[in-house]
Amino acid sequence: MCIRDSLEQIIEASRELLPVIVVGGPMAIGAKTYNCSFVVHRGSLIGVVPKRFLNAEEKRWFSVGEGLELFTEIFDEAVAVGSNFNVQAVDLPDFTISFSLDAPGVGADAASAVLSGATVLVWPSGAPAVADSFSRRRTAIAAESARLSSAIVSAAPGLGESTSESAWSGGCLIAENGEVLAAKSGAKENAVTADVDLDLLVATRRANDFAGRERAEMASRQIE
Repeated sequence: MCIRDSLEQIIEASRELLPVIVVGGPMAIGAKTYNCSFVVHRGSLIGVVPKRFLNAEEKRWFSVGEGLELFTEIFDEAVAVGSNFNVQAVDLPDFTISFSLDAPGVGADAASAVLSGATVLVWPSGAPAVADSFSRRRTAIAAESARLSSAIVSAAPGLGESTSESAWSGGCLIAENGEVLAAKSGAKENAVTADVDLDLLVATRRANDFAGRERAEMASRQIE
């Protein structure tokens, strides 16, 4: 079954479901192929996010998604393709998500997404299974969620898969404001669930003047 058929099945199955669904797969645009996240909600494909930062192995198969901003027709609908936008589910007004396929992410990019209103950062990024890699990933993501007063959902697909260069961990975790709410390393299973308090995240940002502090830090980095 090709990615188009699989994606069409997921979209159709989501019509009566509340969750925002994120699935990974390749997408061809013109003469190039991109490694993408497809964002599905309530029977619609509401956005496609291409990966911008590729490792050496990925560059053998995919093009860099940096600067790719366009609308393209998918399943007879105009769908936004790009890495510099937030996705908001219309029936979940406090739930705005931003995607980085490069966890633990590029600090300035994640901060820009939060300043634009994102409360949940989704990082669907494959992680090679090496010694202590999941522990380091867990620590880094928890720290980033505290710095950004955000919830971070990190999903590393590939449980049980491997290539000639790497074995993949499949580790997944959910962190909120510095605390890891749920985590599984992928050794046997990797499905995790957790409740995230979006109102608490917004209140924390207001109390700590997150926007003012982060803009000052970003301006300082630009001067340097």
